[in-house]
Order: sequence, then structure tokens, then C-alpha cells
Amino acid sequence: MAKAVALLLAAIAASAVLVQVECDAPVEKSFNKALLAPVDKRLDEAAQAINEAADSVVAAAPPAKKDEVEAATWKRRIFAITALGMAQGDEKKVAATSLAYKKAAKAVLDAAPADKFKLMDESFKVAVMQALLATVDKRLDEAAQAINEAADSVVAAAPPAKKDEVEAATWKRRMFAITALGMAQGDEKKVAATSLAYKKAAKAVLDAAPADKFKLMDESFKVAAMEVIAS
Repeated sequence: MAKAVALLLAAIAASAVLVQVECDAPVEKSFNKALLAPVDKRLDEAAQAINEAADSVVAAAPPAKKDEVEAATWKRRIFAITALGMAQGDEKKVAATSLAYKKAAKAVLDAAPADKFKLMDESFKVAVMQALLATVDKRLDEAAQAINEAADSVVAAAPPAKKDEVEAATWKRRMFAITALGMAQGDEKKVAATSLAYKKAAKAVLDAAPADKFKLMDESFKVAAMEVIAS
């Protein structure tokens, strides 16, 4: 349990640091309350379930693909743990997010070894959407969907030789953006500014020519982040 709590708190702190680096502005203050508060038991249990599921995926990977699977699983693990951290302090978020990830983790644990990685990828995406739809302002939900569509279009447009590199870089930008949306929740002014900024950025990426998508995502998402900080 202590390990899960430590990971959960580390993820909250990591989210603050990641966004601060991306925006070059202090934002960790937004996480102080969550960092100082005791972790809800339901979030701790969900964090443990997530880690058990992720560990089972890595354990089931073929030796030749273990490093690749471990790296991909780590990203999904951190994204899930961060979602739990962002729910801390909000009863509705805690209930929805912890339940969604417990269900997703159980599905992975119950799956056959050969199916675990694919099921983790799919079920964890469903979990985050369930958590969003249950708890997040509609504008933030729409912005999150736009961000994911834009990021997916960037990866789809990448040349085969650079797809892995582009996917990794795009995932980082996606994470920054989704974290910014989560931090806006509960503040009407920030919800309006953040959702609008990222919807505009995502539309610019979606409208761009394939060869320009990655560069435009990098630039437009940074502009969106700065607009959010200034709001």
C-alpha cells in the first residue's frame, strides 16, 4: 500500500513538474493541496490494481519484446496514476475514476497472457473516458477529445521510419494538455480559457497538411499552454 501511495503522490508531483517545464511558468501551486492531503483509500486501491495489471502485462510479454512492452506499459501506468492523483479531493471524481480503473485493471488481470497488452491499451482508454464523462465539465471533455484526435492525426501522418519517435513526442504533448484540462476543473474562468485554447490548437493541427502536423502541434499546444497560464 505504501508503494502505491508513493507512486500516486509522485505522479501528482510529476504532473506539476511536466506542465511547469512545458509552459516555463510556475504551476505546482495548483497541486499543493493534493500533495498535502491524505490519499483516499479508493484511489490507493485503484493505484495498486493499476500497478498489478501493468506488471502482469510486462510479465506476459515475449522476451524479444519485453523492453518495448515495458516502455509502452509505463506510459499507460503513469497516465492512469496521474488521473487518480487529479481526482484527489473531489468525491465525485474519486468515485468515478477509481471505479473505472479498477474495472480496467481487473479486465487486464483476467485476460490471457497474449491478450494483456492490447486489452490494457483498450481498457485504460475506456477508463479515462469514463472518468472524464462522469466528472468533467462538458467543455473540458470536448477539448480532451479534440486533443486526442489531433494527437492521433499527428502519429498517423508520421513517416514509418519516424513513427515511434513522433508517437513518443506526441504522447508527451498530449499528457501536458490533458493535465492542463484537469487542473482547470472547478474554476469557471480557467475551464473557459483552457478548453477554448486547446480546441483551437487541436483544430489547427487537424486542418494542417500531414507534413506540417507535428511541428504545428508542438507550436500550437505551447501557445495554448501559455494562454491558459495567462488566464
